[in-house]
Amino acid sequence: MGRSFVYQPEKTALSVKMECCSPGAIHYGDMSIGRDIHGYHTAKFDKKEALQQAGKMGEVQCFPHIDSWLADSCKLGVLTSYLHRTHRVSMRRSAFAREAAKGCSSCGRGGTQ
Repeated sequence: MGRSFVYQPEKTALSVKMECCSPGAIHYGDMSIGRDIHGYHTAKFDKKEALQQAGKMGEVQCFPHIDSWLADSCKLGVLTSYLHRTHRVSMRRSAFAREAAKGCSSCGRGGTQ
């Protein structure tokens, strides 16, 4: 009657990895937490962009197309909220400037990364 559940990673293909022991950056939600010679820092992390760069996902559309029928205030609101979230997450000015420039250029290209 009693069933015992035993963790068998070779049968289930599930693995357990300690995130806090990772030598690189730790990705949590939409942010990346890392440490370098200047100390700890956070930056914006987008899993969809990482999958696209790995070749596992097609084109990523982060912003509405510039010619879409949405009101201009809505398009501007999407960009403003992106910049606000990037500012809240990024601890370093250089990381914020890089992400802001990438977001603004993406918005101008029709919303794709």
